[in-house]
Amino acid sequence: MSLGIPCQVKLQSLQVIEAERAETEQTMSGQFYQKEDACHLLYEEDVEGKGIKNRVTIKGDTVTVKREGAVSSKMVFSAGEQNGFSYHTPYGVFQFTSDTKVLTVQKTEKELVIDIAYDLFSGGELVSVNELHWKCSFE
Repeated sequence: MSLGIPCQVKLQSLQVIEAERAETEQTMSGQFYQKEDACHLLYEEDVEGKGIKNRVTIKGDTVTVKREGAVSSKMVFSAGEQNGFSYHTPYGVFQFTSDTKVLTVQKTEKELVIDIAYDLFSGGELVSVNELHWKCSFE
């Protein structure tokens, strides 16, 4: 893989469970790579004092988010599609399905912006309504 471009990653997330809203915002250093027909954004996230490595891969109309560390999962997002995945935690493995409502990717010379809105299901029941927003500024 070619040398990455250093970047500043701002991740905003919104999760609505029943009527409860949880919003988070983190800023991290990352690396951006372009290889063949895919773009890769790599960064490490701090969740409750534990480091989680993240790889966001953009290929065509699909965004894949792979997380490894204290928790691990591989979520695939494609607008209008449902995708199942396993979520590995210290408390066990949980099965979910994501239903992607919105997926947009915008890339310029100075930044990469990814917006995803999705519903999360477990056992056919709605668990939460979610939004993820990445803004990656190239240094």
